[in-house]
Amino acid sequence: MRKIKRKNSNWYRDRKRGHGEAPFFIFIFIFLLFNLLQAEEAIVVKIVKAEGSVEVLLPGEKEWKECRKGDILSPGSEIKTGENSRAIIKFADFGVITLFPNSRLKLKSYSLKENMYKSSVFFSAGKIWTVIKKPSVKGTNFILETPNALTGVRGTTYFVKYIPQQEFTRVGVIEGEVGVKGKGKIPGYVLVKSMMATNIVKNEPPASLEKLREAEIKEWQKWKEDLQKAVPLWAKGIVGAMAGMDESRRVEAAMTVKKISMAKRGGKKAREDFWGFEAAIKQFFKDTGRIPTRQEGLKVLLENEGIEGWNGPYLAPSSNLLDPYGHPYQYRVKKTPRGSRYIEIRSVGVDGIAGSNDDHIKLIFLKKLRAK
Repeated sequence: MRKIKRKNSNWYRDRKRGHGEAPFFIFIFIFLLFNLLQAEEAIVVKIVKAEGSVEVLLPGEKEWKECRKGDILSPGSEIKTGENSRAIIKFADFGVITLFPNSRLKLKSYSLKENMYKSSVFFSAGKIWTVIKKPSVKGTNFILETPNALTGVRGTTYFVKYIPQQEFTRVGVIEGEVGVKGKGKIPGYVLVKSMMATNIVKNEPPASLEKLREAEIKEWQKWKEDLQKAVPLWAKGIVGAMAGMDESRRVEAAMTVKKISMAKRGGKKAREDFWGFEAAIKQFFKDTGRIPTRQEGLKVLLENEGIEGWNGPYLAPSSNLLDPYGHPYQYRVKKTPRGSRYIEIRSVGVDGIAGSNDDHIKLIFLKKLRAK
């Protein structure tokens, strides 16, 4: 017992002299450092520029407060700008957004962990320009929504404009791609590519793509300069690489516009062809008592293959059975889940790929043929 007391006594005497304090303080230092790092990871959104009237409404509070450069924004915070005012907000190292005058947004949620970012922003008024880095980790996303549209991006320079009085959203892209989905009964979806834009109104899907306006392109150039001044080190490697004005992108935009124009004109021509096919199949059915088989296709409406009762041709002799883009119309006989047969006539669109977004389709149900 005396030896044990002597050991305890020596340990106590040594610790009292300072020999046993180093491990204890190292532990405290590591603990504090760990918590500091955790806190730093949680602080991912802050104001890097506040010009004019910029206010913030923090979660759980009722009064708006002045927002200043360096302020940290927590999830649930709302920010608004007044007349001739703007704010630049930096999302850790992956993105920067600029709020233009008379704008308002809410930071719904965000997180950053091991280069994987997940952020959700609700934008309810004004205009916002955004630059988001291309992610290096799967699962990252930046979602920006308005009352009638939802956008998802991964490595993009773009703007979103929302006019509350008209319930109107406009999304334009300088660099990269933005997926835009409506929030009405028929949401619809478009992929907006470089130098293109789309508009969304209440309860309607996104409109067809159109070229960016010259004023929007000039606005991007001005905004890029402001961004490079506000966050020079961040913008150096990102904005500098996103020129957005080179000839190759202009050519790509022009080609996209050309395809859209072709699709609009082709859609009108395809509808006219569908009407002719339906009338021809109706008469073929009346004469023969059946519809063309898949093997016979639409060609049987022009040429008699020894079918009893055939009294054609049912189409003009000049018909070449090609869609407006030079592709053969596809003819299929299908069944509904309940077993009812119907005819599907398809134009594969500008890209010539069946099942893509630019296809034109006509369905003809046998019940309709029998009723006529």
